[in-house]
Amino acid sequence: MTDLERYRRTDRAQDVGFVFGALTAASLPGPGLLRLLGRLHMTESAARSTLAKMVRMGRLDVERYGRVGVYSLGAPLARRYRQIEGTATLPAWSGSFHGIVHHVPESARWFRDRLTYYADFHGFGTLRPGVLISVRAETDTVLGQLGEAPEGAVLHRVLITPETVEEARGMAGATWDLADVARRAEDLTSRIRELRGSVELERRPGGQGHEGLEGREACGDDPPADEARLWDVFGRWNALYQQVMRVVLADPHLPVELLPPRWPVGAMFAELNRLNTRWGPTLQPFLRAQVEQAAPGLARYEPAPWERTR
Repeated sequence: MTDLERYRRTDRAQDVGFVFGALTAASLPGPGLLRLLGRLHMTESAARSTLAKMVRMGRLDVERYGRVGVYSLGAPLARRYRQIEGTATLPAWSGSFHGIVHHVPESARWFRDRLTYYADFHGFGTLRPGVLISVRAETDTVLGQLGEAPEGAVLHRVLITPETVEEARGMAGATWDLADVARRAEDLTSRIRELRGSVELERRPGGQGHEGLEGREACGDDPPADEARLWDVFGRWNALYQQVMRVVLADPHLPVELLPPRWPVGAMFAELNRLNTRWGPTLQPFLRAQVEQAAPGLARYEPAPWERTR
């Protein structure tokens, strides 16, 4: 089993998740995905390879409509998307950590790498070497994705119950670098605020002028911003979400009881929502039109956040 594929997060896979989020898409046809990924500087062969790998990993589901594959987010990636969108709810503190105690011989390092990847993806952190803990009951999910353990590997499911919340908070602090997550979130909040103030999606002459999008609908008879400008902002939007992804992946999404006071991640998402409300009403219809041109009638969308609050 040592020839099993080694799994790693890649910017390419994150680009795929970003496209789904930018369009608030439940499902997207392959030709439309390829068109938008190409605008994020991914070659067609790299995009096809990324989609195929994500299907193998269970990150994407695919259905065939004739010769066209229509993709949707798999359950693990859909949950991660909700975290990146800022709509995931924090878990309630049950009073215990779910754990995996493991010993894997050096000759099976590939299996340890795989265990670490899946455990990290599902919210586990390393309390100490050989001990992974999480506030979520995802132990069976992680172990179920590993396949058969190699000879000499030992895996135990455990439940660790600290005597006090203070002890639990100390364990969380030893497992996850919360101070670093807080610093990243604060820095990114400032970056989002600067970007929101410096980038305008202007309308072409002939409409109601060149004012920004805030406070009004991005529809009607006014012509949209020019296409080159929209593609440029699409790239900026993606680059920003790559940074958001890094914060989300570092954030263990702990119950409130285990977090430091004045946890800044919520403020980061509030500032991000303001930017999305400014850019989204013009960018999203343009991007959806690109998908429809590539493969009409096969995409399925959900209401965008700025539409849900009207």
